[in-house]
Amino acid sequence: MNIKLLIFLPVIFLGMALGAKGQAPQQFNYQGALRNADGSPVANKSIMLRLSILNGSESGAVQYAETRQVVTSALGLYNVAIGSTGTLGTSGTFSAINWGSGLKYLKVDVDPDGGSNFVSAGASQLLSVPYALYAANAGGAGTNGADGKSAYQIWLDAGNTGTQADFLNAIKGAAGSAGAAGVAGANGKSAYQIWLDAGNTGTQADFLSAIKGAVGAAGVAGADGKSAYQIWLDAGNTGTQANFLNAIKGAIGATGADGKSVYQVWLDAGNTGTEADFLNSMKMDPNAAGDLSGIYPAPKVIKIQGVTISSVAPTANQILKFDGTSWVPSTVPSAVAEDVTTASTDVIALSNNTGAALKPMTIDIKAATTANSFLMTDANKVVKWQSATDAKLVSGTLSNISFSTLLDGTSTIAANQVALLKLTVPGASIGDPVFLTNIGDETEYSILATWVSAANEVSVRLANYQPIPVNISGRTHKILLMQVNNN
Repeated sequence: MNIKLLIFLPVIFLGMALGAKGQAPQQFNYQGALRNADGSPVANKSIMLRLSILNGSESGAVQYAETRQVVTSALGLYNVAIGSTGTLGTSGTFSAINWGSGLKYLKVDVDPDGGSNFVSAGASQLLSVPYALYAANAGGAGTNGADGKSAYQIWLDAGNTGTQADFLNAIKGAAGSAGAAGVAGANGKSAYQIWLDAGNTGTQADFLSAIKGAVGAAGVAGADGKSAYQIWLDAGNTGTQANFLNAIKGAIGATGADGKSVYQVWLDAGNTGTEADFLNSMKMDPNAAGDLSGIYPAPKVIKIQGVTISSVAPTANQILKFDGTSWVPSTVPSAVAEDVTTASTDVIALSNNTGAALKPMTIDIKAATTANSFLMTDANKVVKWQSATDAKLVSGTLSNISFSTLLDGTSTIAANQVALLKLTVPGASIGDPVFLTNIGDETEYSILATWVSAANEVSVRLANYQPIPVNISGRTHKILLMQVNNN
């Protein structure tokens, strides 16, 4: 935002009691204006001011400073009483300013957006110190002295004769040089008030519209400036643009100082010990926990979803089955039917002649053409060899997924630490197998475990075995969600 700051000299508060026993108000008025770069007012906006009283010069010591929030008028004007109540913060004491010692300057800083990013509007000398404030620094009044002789009487006593007019003519000297500028006069009326006094009516916006001139014609387009390369040629140089670029290329800077080692940074943080002590302090607990046991990086799975796995080794074609207490090896159960009806010879060939309800019978099952197939009925109740996917025993969804933040709200795994994050995976149900793999050669951290922790939620445990932190934000992986069809 381009801002033009117009600063009015402080308007000194003169309405003060001048009696010897009066208390001088510790404040004086100040008025300024805020304009955009095109000259239009920054109207009806809350801005932040920092006003400082400097001693001796524009760069002198700050004797008093205050911060205020004010609202500009429709003309971009604002008014404050420096030293009054309502400040947001002060430095120094207004009443402690010694107005009778040296020159005083008012420095103004502004943030047009009402924050603390102040822009300097410069400093102006306070040419007229408020009388009451100056008097407040003076000593107490003394007793009245005896009336002295008038200057005219003293002139007569010296042997002169004549009227008071003769006396005045006798002491009149030659015309002196011009005196110093007088005290600033009272504030004049604003342009808006003068416009109203002239018989006009309306708001300040109406006044601004009334005095706004017509838009002038566009100026003639300026000639294109010369390129830096052309200026270089005009200076008497010769060569191509590549020669020009090489000519203005600066020398290579000096090599920077070596940075501190991680061990030195550890010492600077207040730690003590050898490099071995440092390395030991960075190690994570090698003992696995949760569903794992043993030592990283090669732990063993001893539980699934918190349920213990039997220590009995499984045999061929067995599966893990939950017996209500633990996961145990179990043989896949077989279904035995007394009566069989079939209309297909692709899989089952009957040994008798009827093809109806048979007791007993011999069934010759033909070999499957695809390994790992299941003998099942299809949607038309025809018995066929089918794969697990065709039979809809299981289905899977493979998709890309990106990491953003960990469970603790950060995106960085500390050195030699384990961290947990949760991913939103639509359709995920507790018990569904889920697999997470790297898309590229991702070696900065390891994926320890992945499981469905809640509906549509997958939890991932990561490990950073490096001595430096690793950021996981934006890392992309492939996730495979397998869903078991229990129907």
